[in-house]
Amino acid sequence: MTGLLGMAGFAHLSTPEFFLPFIPPWLPFEWFVIYASGVLELALALMLFIPRTEKWAAAGIFAMLLIYLPLHIWDLFREQPAIGSFGMAIVRVPIQFILLGLSWKLFKSSQNQ
Repeated sequence: MTGLLGMAGFAHLSTPEFFLPFIPPWLPFEWFVIYASGVLELALALMLFIPRTEKWAAAGIFAMLLIYLPLHIWDLFREQPAIGSFGMAIVRVPIQFILLGLSWKLFKSSQNQ
């Protein structure tokens, strides 16, 4: 989870223009959203390394993925999905649910420590 978030966060900050098509036209401040997402993903990835913040990082990851889910579903129904193809858009939604499950499991397991 840490590696995935770290890579995603770095990508948001290093190639933000790649993520512009993923931002719905009704969402304002698209550049801010892209950069803020990257910073948040990097911060949550780092927080997973710190035992005192691991639980909060897992909860933050779960919340972030939940917020992203409608955007992935919206992309699925576009004529040309931003992810590249309809097939990739279909695959991305179940992956989002898997990541949600993993982050929830991480949250629950970090509560016991």
